[in-house]
Amino acid sequence: MLFTGTNQHVPNASPRTLCQIHAPQDEQVKILGADITLQGSQPASTPILLQWVTQATAGNATSLTPQKNDRGSTEAVKSKLFKEFTAEPTTGVVLWQGYLHQQGSWPWVPRFKVLVNGGERVGLVWNSGTFVPVSFTIYFEE
Repeated sequence: MLFTGTNQHVPNASPRTLCQIHAPQDEQVKILGADITLQGSQPASTPILLQWVTQATAGNATSLTPQKNDRGSTEAVKSKLFKEFTAEPTTGVVLWQGYLHQQGSWPWVPRFKVLVNGGERVGLVWNSGTFVPVSFTIYFEE
């Protein structure tokens, strides 16, 4: 399955969730990778901290519809996806973290399995001191 998020702006330094994957109750989800592009305008800006984290709560967000890579498949996507959080989820364990320059892009492929167990949530969170446009695509399979 392929999940594509739309451009969004994350305006403050507080940790903010870009997107969240909520696995179906009876099925594990494997995060395969992500593509993130930032459109910052200041070459000397501080890099942005990106993290994959477990999330104990849903927060308050807009739901997304994942797009399938195999358009001929008749399987229904069971995972739920969210973006544009107005209330942040409760963050738990940091599964991975790294820095990205505000004028950079990031084709992230995990060196280890990032698994979301049945009924659990994992979010892609960032911490930026400035207002930066971002677009992202998350790849996962059920």
